[in-house]
Amino acid sequence: DFSYYNRLTEGLLNILPMDPSTGYTSKLANIGDVRNKGIELVVDVTPIKTKDFQWDLSWNFSKNWNKVEKLDVDEVYLSGFGGMGIYAVEGKSIGQFKTAGIKKWKDESGVEHIVVNGDGMPIENGNDEFVGKDVNEKYRMGLNTSIRYKDFTLAANFDYRYGGYMYSYTMDYLAWTGGGPETMDNNRLTFLVPGSVYEKEPGVYVENTTPVDPTAYHTYYKTNGMQGAEAALIDRSYLKLRQVSLSWSVPSMWCKKLKVNNIRLSASANNILLWTPKDNLYIDPETTTFGNDIDAKFGEYGAGPTNESYTFGLSFGF
Repeated sequence: DFSYYNRLTEGLLNILPMDPSTGYTSKLANIGDVRNKGIELVVDVTPIKTKDFQWDLSWNFSKNWNKVEKLDVDEVYLSGFGGMGIYAVEGKSIGQFKTAGIKKWKDESGVEHIVVNGDGMPIENGNDEFVGKDVNEKYRMGLNTSIRYKDFTLAANFDYRYGGYMYSYTMDYLAWTGGGPETMDNNRLTFLVPGSVYEKEPGVYVENTTPVDPTAYHTYYKTNGMQGAEAALIDRSYLKLRQVSLSWSVPSMWCKKLKVNNIRLSASANNILLWTPKDNLYIDPETTTFGNDIDAKFGEYGAGPTNESYTFGLSFGF
């Protein structure tokens, strides 16, 4: 089964900030037009089928291209927290990340250097800038498999998402408290920010020779070291075993003795296995604490782990 869609949403609604002197802090307005086009593919196969054994597979794939085609202003803030935000920008996919970057200086040969202060700490450039990352996944896939042997059926559902980024306060917090793996740089021994320079006087930069103070590592990692706030953006890709189940259909001869048409016993487990990229050791990428719609894609603020659930069932048919 294959399908293609091309949908233009005109007059996209969003809440825009207003000057408090007007007596209001925000207003609901039409901000522009957004186009979504994509493909969806579903393939069902039965590789093996005999009297007592059957194996069914169902694979699905979908990809969406998203673009803001028209915007009445230069950019529109959609959601965010703590200096990190996602925006709508004309000509780009919706949900572009914007935040303060690290101050850098290029030497005569064009090599870029991180600028540090007198304590050897990287300095923020003071300007929010787009970092070339957005919330949108590149594609998604799913796989359902079911194996039946006589009266027993084992089934599983895998879910895969690839691409896109999310803000993680959990990552940010663990960096500040020393719980994140990145805080083990150089085994927590004294170090210099590689290739860093110091502004000796306005416009004059010299090689930095001041190491990061070991007693200030919490500050260094709280500001996310050499990456700045952008370090709190993690890859939202994942592979998840969403559900696995085992069921048994009681033989009909036993059901007749109990005067029922059928009896089925089952057990299932949900969200028991999750694989994420190496830069995400912190959170389930599906987790959000920022509401619904585009807000939900922004990320999470200290959210707890996703719940695992186990279900046992007994059903009768009359």
